[in-house]
Amino acid sequence: MLYTFLALAHTALLLGYLRGARVRLRRRACRWAWPKLFAASLAANLVLIGPTLVFRTGALVPSAATALSDLGGAYKKTNELRATGTPLAEYGRIAAAPVLSWLMPLTIYFWKRLGVIRRVLATGTIAITLYVWIVLGTNKGLADAVLVVPAVLVASYLSGRSIVRRCRLVAGAILVVAMVIGFFAFFSAAIVSRLGGESAVDTFAPLGIEATEDNWALRLVPAAAVPGVKSLLTYTGQGYYALALALDEPFVPTWGVGHSFATIRQAERVLGEGRVSSRTYPFRLEERGWDAWGLWASIYPWIASDVGFAGSLVVVAWIGYGMARAWREAIDTHNPLAVCMCAQFVIMVSYFPANNQVFQTLEPAAAFVGTALLWRFARSPRLRRTR
Repeated sequence: MLYTFLALAHTALLLGYLRGARVRLRRRACRWAWPKLFAASLAANLVLIGPTLVFRTGALVPSAATALSDLGGAYKKTNELRATGTPLAEYGRIAAAPVLSWLMPLTIYFWKRLGVIRRVLATGTIAITLYVWIVLGTNKGLADAVLVVPAVLVASYLSGRSIVRRCRLVAGAILVVAMVIGFFAFFSAAIVSRLGGESAVDTFAPLGIEATEDNWALRLVPAAAVPGVKSLLTYTGQGYYALALALDEPFVPTWGVGHSFATIRQAERVLGEGRVSSRTYPFRLEERGWDAWGLWASIYPWIASDVGFAGSLVVVAWIGYGMARAWREAIDTHNPLAVCMCAQFVIMVSYFPANNQVFQTLEPAAAFVGTALLWRFARSPRLRRTR
């Protein structure tokens, strides 16, 4: 049943993508010029970066060396700090979430047209933003950058606005490889530190399983990378086990608010604690020993909590369609909001084995919804559709 459902889900994603890829949009596709959107995003990030650092880390200039020496401790400490502090900075980030999310994709896509000052400001702000994730001991922001940068680089190249010339494509590939290696090293160190040692990643307690040391996936990598590979395989595989359990459960409707932690929290502020979460597939699996908060369940049980598993296939097809439309529009029309939506869809689809990532918390959820609405309603009336 699990493999049949996954085959149907990937087929739905492909069919939706192919349907969206058939439509090409020409001429100017956005009412707002990209420099205005870029300036707004840069300004918003510059204003909020200081308050964000103070709230999340407790210091305006936190020590990366201290965090790197004990990533597990940094993760625990900063989580406790955020749980007890007044999240004014976070409220500001939620309100400005769509604008904040545009900086990285617009910087990459329009790099050749930025000028020296804007390049320095943008890259410096992005570097500080990634620095925040490092001192938090958290993988999320770095993983998003590893996903978004190659995708937007390719879109930029195909659109004719590439930041690299053909003779420098190798350098661009080297940069991406370096980012992947750097992220993997950070991810490995963070997971090992959180769990208390390299031996801790040899087992996955919720399922009572152990790593097979002579498996080909472990034999082909250097010894220093083995703990990271074990952790990565555990991360990317556990969600499908939860999906298999969820497929055996009956459908209990959650009224359109059970597809993510963010929507559940807000709904339960009104309806009461547990009124929504107890009806979702991931939380009902807790009766079978699964931890909905601490473990992944893939995106499908979250979507299915609202529309059922058959309905989730329709949603997945829509995601594929939207991703293709954003991709084609970014390439054909240079629509800056389409570029930003590409980044959002890349993150969403890449996390399919994990969860409904862009709706995990309010900031990325607001970024996705806000950008999607602007992308839809800010199109130029001169837009011409061709097939």
